Formats: sequence, C-alpha cells, structure tokens
Amino acid sequence: AEFVVLGGLPYDVQYGDLNEDGFDDIIVTGRAVSGSIRISLGSGNGCDTQFLFSDDILGEYEERLPRHAKAYRNFLEEYRRLQLERIAAFREYIDDVNEGKFPAHSNLVAMNPGEFEAFRALIQD
Repeated sequence: AEFVVLGGLPYDVQYGDLNEDGFDDIIVTGRAVSGSIRISLGSGNGCDTQFLFSDDILGEYEERLPRHAKAYRNFLEEYRRLQLERIAAFREYIDDVNEGKFPAHSNLVAMNPGEFEAFRALIQD
C-alpha cells in the first residue's frame, strides 16, 4: 500500500493566521485519484487516520496550541503543582535531617549480631 503523510503546515497556518479553506477538499480529491492511505496532522477529516501528539492532547506546554490540535487536559498546571510538592518534600527532608528527626530508630536496619561479629573478624585479619 502507498502511504502519504499530510501535515507540516507553515507556522502561520497552524496557528490560525492564514486561511487554509479548501485544504480538506484537496485531501478528499487526492484520495479519490491515487487510492493511497492518508495520515492527517491537521489536514482534515478526508484522511484515513488522525494523528495528534500526546503533548497536545494532555496540554503539556506553554506555547500556543496549534489550530489543528486540541488539549483534553491541562497537565502543565499539574506538573507545576507537582514541582511545588517536590520542593516542599525535599525541604521537609532537609529540615528533618538537620533537626535530627531523620533517620529515626524506626528507619534503621539492624544487622544480625552474628553477621556483625563475622564482619568484624574479617576486617581485623
């Protein structure tokens, strides 16, 4: 089978500053003539498949969303929230270490006394 990937629109078309009316008509007409499989990245419904980056679907970046894309979630805000939580967690850890609260006795792993004696004997030889 023949594959044709349609996309790569100029920046000004992607972001809606130019009118690309009729682009979908070109796709539909081209398909009827060649019979090839078309993969669309903003090329319209006349293609066989629709392609969209996960960054667009999840809303992961600050740049203006391309006209051909749709964000279904706002992960950027969630990432920002999580970063603040990371910073807070590390600050709490540092404070606990500096105040002698970590490690607590419950965080320590004890060695079997027999194993410790065997280790001590090994390094003293």
